[in-house]
Formats: sequence, C-alpha cells, structure tokens
Amino acid sequence: MKKRKFKIKWLLLLLCGMLAMVACEKEEEGGSITLKGDTNLEENKVGTVLNSMVRLIIGDKRLIGSGKSKVTANDDGVIEVELSMQTESEPLKNVLSRLAGYAEEFNIDDSFSTSGGNIKAKGKLFNSTDGVAIVNSSGRQAVVMKYDVNVGDTWTYKTKKGTVETFKVTKKSTDNDYNMGFTKIKVVQVEQIPAEPGVTKVVYTGNHKFGLVEVAVHLEDGSVISLFK
Repeated sequence: MKKRKFKIKWLLLLLCGMLAMVACEKEEEGGSITLKGDTNLEENKVGTVLNSMVRLIIGDKRLIGSGKSKVTANDDGVIEVELSMQTESEPLKNVLSRLAGYAEEFNIDDSFSTSGGNIKAKGKLFNSTDGVAIVNSSGRQAVVMKYDVNVGDTWTYKTKKGTVETFKVTKKSTDNDYNMGFTKIKVVQVEQIPAEPGVTKVVYTGNHKFGLVEVAVHLEDGSVISLFK
C-alpha cells in the first residue's frame, strides 16, 4: 500500500478536538467505533517534527499563531505527540488556555501549561489509513475522522460523565472543492455538537491521502478557532 507523505498538524488538531472528545464504548452499528487500518505511515515515525498553524476569527479580525509538534513515541500505531507554541495575541492565548479545562479525559491536563505566550502540551493519537482518533488514558479511541463513509453516517462516544455525543458526516466531495494551500482536494467533513458549554460545534475536515487537514471550533460568542495544514 502506498504510504501517505502529508504531514498532519498533530497536537494543535488534537487540542482542538479535546474541546469535546471522550472515550468510545463498543456498541451496535451506528454506535461508537474503533479505527483499524495501516499505521505504518511516515508522519507516525518517532522524531518527526512538524510546523503548525492556528487561526482565530473574531468578527472581521483574523489572528494567526504558529508552533511545532514532535512525535516522541509510537506504540503499535498509537503515537505520543508534544506541542510547543508561542503567540503574543491575547485573544488567541485566552482561547487556547480554555482547552486545558477539557483535557482530563486524555490525561493531558497534567501536561498542559500556559506561561505568558508559551503553550505546551502532549497527548496520544491513533493515525491510520482508515482515519484519525484521539486515545484516552485507558487506550480507548475517540474517532474524529473516517475516510470510507457516506453523507449522513453517524457514530457516537460516551463521556466519563455518561453523556453520549454524536459525530455526523455532513459532506463528502465528488469534486476537488477544498483549498489546501495551492492545491484543491476532495474532502470528508464530520460535524460534532459538543455537550460542553461554550462550543456550538466542531467541524473536522479530512482527505484519505492527506489526512486530517482542518479542525474548526465554533464558539458561542461567534468566534471560530481553526487549526489547519
């Protein structure tokens, strides 16, 4: 199988997903799911260092931050990633700082720190040719992206609090209609309505060759934080 050469923006995408991610429970079809697929991917190799971008949209204003993430471990496809980021934007710092409150499920709260404009964190992901999932402290997956899906497909996950939330496939391109840099690609979009306060929805965008290319978190105040390749 041909290996993908894209470089996912690991932990920024992970932190964005943490706003609502929780552990999956094995249920009937249409319930929660677990990813499989080939994990022998270039971007999963220990030592891989990637540049990352984050954009915060508040009304007509667009604020940009950047950072680096590094793969520090790979345990049979479950990779541990460390993020370091620096920004002088107070609004962007404030939004990113909120993420620490949603990190307990994935054992990231102890490693999430903000000091001045410096933000550091680490967490675990499962990345394969089938999709992308966040992995919690007990090893269970919270699937954020699947590639072999159809519009209308859904799956669920269950929080430690007992809340069941749903992912729904809202788009599957038939044409190259998504701009990734100077390239247009076909994408799958998955939407989640979180139970956590302050967030109206999270939209995940992915491509079977390039992986998870964008995560957009829509906040109740109308602002949007978008993490992208």
